[in-house]
Amino acid sequence: MNYATLTLQRKDTIGLITFSRPQLLNAFDTEMCKEIIAVCKEISEDESIDVVIFTGSGRAFVAGADISAMQPMNPLQALQFLKYVMAATKAIEDLEIPTIGAINGFAFGGGNELAMSFDLRIASEDAKFGQQEVNHGIAPGGGATQRLSRLVGYGRAMEIILTGDVIDAREAYRIGLVNKVVRPASLMDECLKMAGKLSQKSRAALAQAKSAVKASRSVDIDRGLEFEIQCTSLLWSTEEQKRLMKAFLDKQQSK
Repeated sequence: MNYATLTLQRKDTIGLITFSRPQLLNAFDTEMCKEIIAVCKEISEDESIDVVIFTGSGRAFVAGADISAMQPMNPLQALQFLKYVMAATKAIEDLEIPTIGAINGFAFGGGNELAMSFDLRIASEDAKFGQQEVNHGIAPGGGATQRLSRLVGYGRAMEIILTGDVIDAREAYRIGLVNKVVRPASLMDECLKMAGKLSQKSRAALAQAKSAVKASRSVDIDRGLEFEIQCTSLLWSTEEQKRLMKAFLDKQQSK
């Protein structure tokens, strides 16, 4: 499928999605949100893709929402737009396969909210992050009020959201917003290396592990622990479990 605001490429079993509105620093609008939802559906139906990397073209990852499109909206129009934004972040979060964000520049507002919907985030040293909605007279509407505190803690999330301040990649790493910071020239290589490592794992095991970790954010620990063993026990029905455990035992016996 062809897209107007992003591209989907394949490298072996790795999918690469690039946000592509460089003239607007990849700021998103309703069309991009719809295309994110569509490309996630395409990926979910393609069993040849084991891991997907998201990045931005040009100087930005995603610099936020398109303010020129948002400014004249009335509350009803804003509500409809934000529903698309939320649906886009949820479509990414709901992918069964691992997702990696290659954060190559500005990740402000909705751009940071998109980044938080990935499983892993690797940032370039020149990346910048922030929730600047309060500077524009609004509040976050793409998931920051819920996801940010789960990643960096309540107090730090409050500071980032209420001040609208920008933080650099090193600070983002220090507070747990990103998993790793690398030189700009190494960003995609690092993401491909991580994706390659994940693609060698059991696809079913990764999906069940991801599902259980995600559940920990919305259920109490007792229900979470029960859900974990339900997820894991199902994997004994797969050929991969038999093969990988046998390979491990054979290796131990050969020592």
